[in-house]
Amino acid sequence: MIWAKRDFQFAEYAPYQVQFEELHFKLGGPAAMMMVMAKKNARLSDVIISLPDAKFLRMFEGFEIIDESELPKEVSILCVNHATDDFEKRFKIPSGRR
Repeated sequence: MIWAKRDFQFAEYAPYQVQFEELHFKLGGPAAMMMVMAKKNARLSDVIISLPDAKFLRMFEGFEIIDESELPKEVSILCVNHATDDFEKRFKIPSGRR
């Protein structure tokens, strides 16, 4: 599994969310595959994805590989099986953001 990140303003990430959801479905919904968002400020957010293999990264233009140690602690969910141990051992959702 790899982690990758890209900055987006407002909801510019929407086309990538659709791509991610389609890939997630095509691969059978792997629990470790996630797409989350961490706000940087009122306009800018980091969108972070986990992919089962680096070969899928080419589908997500502008995303750069990051180390798991660089993951934020608090996120908003974009596409994830958030009830999984994979999610819960890495992230916390701020109150009112589910």
